[in-house]
Amino acid sequence: MYATFRPVAILVIGLSGLLTTPASAQVESGQRFTGTIVGAVDGDTYTVWRSAEDTVTVHLWGVDAPEPGQTYGAAATRAVRNYIDGKSAWVSVKSVDPRGRAIARIEVRGQDLSEMLVRRGLVWHYVQQAPGDTTLERLERQARSAERGLWSQSSPTPPWEWRRSARDSERR
Repeated sequence: MYATFRPVAILVIGLSGLLTTPASAQVESGQRFTGTIVGAVDGDTYTVWRSAEDTVTVHLWGVDAPEPGQTYGAAATRAVRNYIDGKSAWVSVKSVDPRGRAIARIEVRGQDLSEMLVRRGLVWHYVQQAPGDTTLERLERQARSAERGLWSQSSPTPPWEWRRSARDSERR
């Protein structure tokens, strides 16, 4: 009797996972949408719920946050979560990376999230992605001068250098 019902139970459990987990949505460059931020992977990557059918992984354009294992990484992620979790957001997709993540500007509570995070010293202006963005340049300069957030450290390591160093040490 148990063997008869086991395949049905496995099928029901498998289907329930499909019904409760929204699919990751496809996005395109230039697309604009609203959604609710339902999670922060780290200080610059978020999960945005667009509808009952899908979520979108969004990497914030123009900034780079300390990695979770890096000094100030956990603090930056915590601060971002406190500010954005459960909030409505406007998302403007600039591009889509090879992993399918939207690289986007996000507006929360009427503020550009990239600008707010740079102003508070939680992230670096990522010049390679946003060259010539004078607003982000100015806000980072001000955060450094005021020693806000990660700039309170004597010489913080940019995340791109930290990732390169981590990759190099893994190869050894």
